[in-house]
Amino acid sequence: MLTDELKDKIKETLAICTIHHQRMMFAYNSIIKYFPLTESNFVQLSDIELALFDLLIYRFSKLQNSMGSRMFKQLLDALEEDISGLPFIDILYKMEKLNLITSAKRDCRVRNMV
Repeated sequence: MLTDELKDKIKETLAICTIHHQRMMFAYNSIIKYFPLTESNFVQLSDIELALFDLLIYRFSKLQNSMGSRMFKQLLDALEEDISGLPFIDILYKMEKLNLITSAKRDCRVRNMV
């Protein structure tokens, strides 16, 4: 059974992931015109544009970390799946088996969780 404490943890983690995603997409949409990034584009970037690239990379990393270290484990805990001692790849395979992600090997997109 899903406890109120676990529900609150999942909601908190989802809120954090949402913030990372929104800020990452803000940065991405602000610099999309430079993709694919070339050497000539890169050397012409302003400090603000470089900061946006930094923001994109930072928020992507934070989102990936929040999902991998918190969200996935909390979701499996909510489903009463035993993941104690499993390496991360096996957690992904378990999520794939439960149809929570499309592919443990390919893209790891979360399906229908919100």
